[in-house]
Amino acid sequence: MRNQARTVKNHLFSACLCEVHNPVLIRPALEAVFCGTAAIKNKDFLFRKAYSEWEEDKKLFAKDAAGKKDADEYLKHLQVEFQKHNPAYPVNSKIISIRDTAEMAELLPVYEYAYRIYCKYTHSAMRAVSGNLDQGTDLHDTPTIVWCVLHMLAQLKQYTPAEIPDLEAFNQKLALLTDQLSKHPPTTRIDVS
Repeated sequence: MRNQARTVKNHLFSACLCEVHNPVLIRPALEAVFCGTAAIKNKDFLFRKAYSEWEEDKKLFAKDAAGKKDADEYLKHLQVEFQKHNPAYPVNSKIISIRDTAEMAELLPVYEYAYRIYCKYTHSAMRAVSGNLDQGTDLHDTPTIVWCVLHMLAQLKQYTPAEIPDLEAFNQKLALLTDQLSKHPPTTRIDVS
């Protein structure tokens, strides 16, 4: 276990030193943090997530009446099996959005700021496509990814038996970096030159 803890610590240190140069990778990292944290903090999340993915799969694969019938039968099977294996968790057949997930994770401020900014890249916003958003986000890319890693490790340390090293030194480095970056907030200006 000491070797594993040392390995985690070394990878964390490396993550704090490296830079992220692809803002498209940040949105999935934020979504993973929202989902992982919501799963820990809110029992309603798990089935709603499964149901939401079932709804999307049904749209994708169930193209005729027989396919829709099969999908509906699978949902009934999923509900029964989920309840059997997770009796303390509700079976709520309601679609969950990323915003709902962030709210369940108690990370709505992260959704409202960082997630909205990084969605610009995956939704082909003019500022993102033209490269003008980069000047406002480049400085924030690496700290955002480091925050994602540290947040999930803290959740694992708090809620699971995983042996996670003390994260305080990394949190302090991130706080210092974030403080320095607060002097350079992302811009909403579109440069049309």
